[in-house]
Amino acid sequence: MKVQVAAGDRVIAASPDLTGVPRLSDVRPRPGATDTATVDGRLLGENGDSYRLVALGVPPSTGADRVIAVQSLAVAESTQALVQRLAASPSRPPDVQDDGVVGA
Repeated sequence: MKVQVAAGDRVIAASPDLTGVPRLSDVRPRPGATDTATVDGRLLGENGDSYRLVALGVPPSTGADRVIAVQSLAVAESTQALVQRLAASPSRPPDVQDDGVVGA
């Protein structure tokens, strides 16, 4: 996960990978509220990847007005592709128990 802390139009703190990167979102949720979006990885220098962005409004007394966090969707997307391939396969998956645990 990568994080930015913003106050107005400025990024006042950021994860090392986001140092010098412009603010990832203009959204300013009220303190305690969140806003989410899926963003193109090009914003982060990651062409071809999608990221989930969550902006959390924080009280002005913190010196910031929001915290912006992003996480790559690559694992979720590859998991979805695998499940779709398994569902299309005519053979039964390996020994899946009723509780979803794969047996030995």
